[in-house]
Amino acid sequence: MKQSKALLMSVLWFASHTAYAQNASEQPVNLNQDLVLTQQQLRTLAVEAMRGSSEAASKISVFYGFVLLNPMEERRWALIAAENGDPVAQYNVYEDFVNNDTALDRERALFWLRKSANAGYKDAQEKLKRVEQDGKHALAPHALKSDPHVNRSDASASE
Repeated sequence: MKQSKALLMSVLWFASHTAYAQNASEQPVNLNQDLVLTQQQLRTLAVEAMRGSSEAASKISVFYGFVLLNPMEERRWALIAAENGDPVAQYNVYEDFVNNDTALDRERALFWLRKSANAGYKDAQEKLKRVEQDGKHALAPHALKSDPHVNRSDASASE
C-alpha cells in the first residue's frame, strides 16, 4: 500500500509539473519585448535623438510603431531619424510622402529619396533610378497652381 501511495504521489507530481510546463509553453510569445523602452530609456534616447543620433530616433520610432501602436509618434521620430541622416529612415519618409495628395508632398518625397540614395542605401538607389527613368514625381510649375498649400501669388511669382 505504501508503495502504491508513493507511486501515485509521484505520478500526480509528474503530471502536475508536465501540465504546468505545457501551459507555460502555450503562453503567447511577445516578439516585441526587445523593442520595449522604459520611461528612463525613452527620455535618454529622446535627448540623444535631439542631439543628432539617428539610431536613437529610430529606436523611439520603432517603439511607438510596434509597441505602443502610435503611428503619429512613430512618423515624428522616423522623420527625426531621417533628418539626423539615417538612410533607411530617409527612404521610409519617402515612402510616407510619395502617395500624398499634393504635388509639394510628392516633391518632398523625391527629396528624401535622393538623400537616401546619395547616402548609399541600395533600395533608394534602385528606386531613384526607376523614378528618373519613368519621369515620375516631377513637380511641374502648373502643379503648384492646383496645390491648395501654395499661395497663388507665390506660384505665379515662380513662373
